Amino acid sequence: MIDSKYIKDILEKIIETENDQDLLNSQLDYLKIKDYKYTWTGLFVHFEKQKGIETFKGVDKKVLYGLIIKSQELELDAEAILFIKGGIIDYLEIWSHSGNYPKHEIKEYELIQGWIEKNN
Repeated sequence: MIDSKYIKDILEKIIETENDQDLLNSQLDYLKIKDYKYTWTGLFVHFEKQKGIETFKGVDKKVLYGLIIKSQELELDAEAILFIKGGIIDYLEIWSHSGNYPKHEIKEYELIQGWIEKNN
């Protein structure tokens, strides 16, 4: 199970509008954070998959993007992108629109489905 509220909130929000949302949500109980790799502009979160996750395979391969992260801890907004491989959540990428991302977990934030906002 994912022990970071920030990362779990991002995953839940980014998959909430997907057709295979139920399958992807079920996978969250079978994921652990393997590592965080901070870069100058963002963060990569790799997941360790637990036995049983394959029961909840979704669409084979896709990229979910457009989730905007707003926070006082960021110079500008950031965006989250989720990569799915073989129907299983693979890794999460977060990148800052300013090019600077803090080297710590953000504590206070708002998550917005950016692509939905752009279409309204």
